[in-house]
Amino acid sequence: MLPLSLQPKRLLMTTGSENTIRRSRLDRMIPFNGLLPTETYSDGDSIPSADLDFTKNCFFSCRLVVETGDQGVIAEAGNTTGGMLVGINATGDLVVRFGTGVDPIVNGARVEIAAGLLPKDRGMFLSWSINITEGIIVWIDGEILGRVGITGTVTAWSEEEDGGYIAVSAAIPTEPGITTPYDGTVLEALKYFDRTAVNYGAR
Repeated sequence: MLPLSLQPKRLLMTTGSENTIRRSRLDRMIPFNGLLPTETYSDGDSIPSADLDFTKNCFFSCRLVVETGDQGVIAEAGNTTGGMLVGINATGDLVVRFGTGVDPIVNGARVEIAAGLLPKDRGMFLSWSINITEGIIVWIDGEILGRVGITGTVTAWSEEEDGGYIAVSAAIPTEPGITTPYDGTVLEALKYFDRTAVNYGAR
């Protein structure tokens, strides 16, 4: 038998009409899976600003279902001056952004992933990293589908104001079509990992 280092890697396979993915195999592909999150938030929870360090790189992960017509805020922090916003817009595209809260962003980063690239009608692992010098990476089911660098200069990825998971605080960053809580199915809590660095090369 070949040593592990020389054995071919197994491919991620999908089977059946529902495009089912074996959970145990997929779990190993999710960045930071298996590590204890710094904080965890359930569907509808407020995210206190005191929980987050807006000057440090960090990572978020959740699991939900996106169906045609679903729309709204998945996660947010900050306000119209500056913050993070993740959600589905009116055309079904996934938007992940941080930095200044205006549209378009002046200092920050924004990724938009077309609706056609998102798995439909089944559970989807959504993960994203925030790096205030490098930008955003977005994973869907462990695969990088979006990566963008910083525009301008960023010293903090959000203003120090509460946010929410499938919930909206008093003021959120401005993003057309993403203003109210996500109206789709949520399967798992939001996990927040406070990391001083995200290993971009290994993911």
